Parts: sequence; structure tokens; C-alpha cells
Amino acid sequence: MNPQTGQRPRNDLDALGLDHDSVFADAQDGARFNNANFTLVPDGSRPRLQRFLFTTATPFIDSAYDQEVIIHEYTHGLSGRLVDTVFGVQAGAMGEGWSDWFGMSIFNRPPDNPHGPEVVGEYVTQDFVHGVRRYPYATDMTINPLTYERSLYRLPGLSSARRRGDLGGHVMGSAGQVD
Repeated sequence: MNPQTGQRPRNDLDALGLDHDSVFADAQDGARFNNANFTLVPDGSRPRLQRFLFTTATPFIDSAYDQEVIIHEYTHGLSGRLVDTVFGVQAGAMGEGWSDWFGMSIFNRPPDNPHGPEVVGEYVTQDFVHGVRRYPYATDMTINPLTYERSLYRLPGLSSARRRGDLGGHVMGSAGQVD
């Protein structure tokens, strides 16, 4: 990639972007638990990908071993660089959805059911039914009852971009699904 496509290289050889904005990836970061994040920074600054330990099992689970978490967080970096409107609750929900969708889609194979259920974050949470979301991704409303209308109201668990990401990923996964 290059500055026009949003790459974060160490050295922009074509001089169109600013140097020194490669990703600083941090594993087993001790600052927090049960999460991971990607800090968005301007061109020329080094963004930080932090992966924390999850306390869902003993010994703790290292999110640096969960490829879906890594892809999810890198996608935040990509969407944050390429899409200028990833802030705010609704845009943040779509950012969560894009990140979930990329993580899921990379690991899906032809025999997988495109209608779900698909669980995100099952390794780090050790929850193989829900993962990090309240419902697995699925087009079957008995498995995942979330709708856009529900996201418009302050319902329990839907007040933040991360929780609205449940819906953002559902929309991404449902786009293009034809029975």
C-alpha cells in the first residue's frame, strides 16, 4: 500500500506521506485485561495495537494468539485511516462491524453456513456460543434478534459503539445474503 491507500509504512519512499508511522504491536500489555485496541493517530505518528490478557481461564489467555482479534484490531487501523468518519456511536458501530466481518470472513470456508451462526472472539472469551458479542452472527432471527430499530434506542447493552457493533457486524454479514 501507499499513502493514497492508507498504508502505515516506516519509510514513505515516494515522499507523498509522512515517515515513521508503522504499527507498534504490543502483546501481553499489562495495562488492562479482557480487551484489545488499535489507537488511531495522524499520518506520520506510530499507531499502537495493544493486545491484553483475558482472564476467562487459568492460566490467562493471550489475545496475541487469537488471529481473529489481531485482524479485528488491524481493521480498525485500516478503516480509521481510510474512512474519515469512524467516530461517534453509529460510525463506531460500523467500525466494530467492519472489524468483526473481516476477522470472520478471512477464516470462513466454503462448507461454512453463510447464514451463521458465526461467533467472534470465542478463543479469548472461551465462550463458544456468544464470544465477545451478545449474540452470534446469523441471519436467523431466532439466533440473532438484533435489528437496526433496536439500535436506535438506549436499550441495555446497546448504548456504546462497541455494543452497537453487534448490529454493525450483523449488517455487514447480512449484506449480499440471498436465499
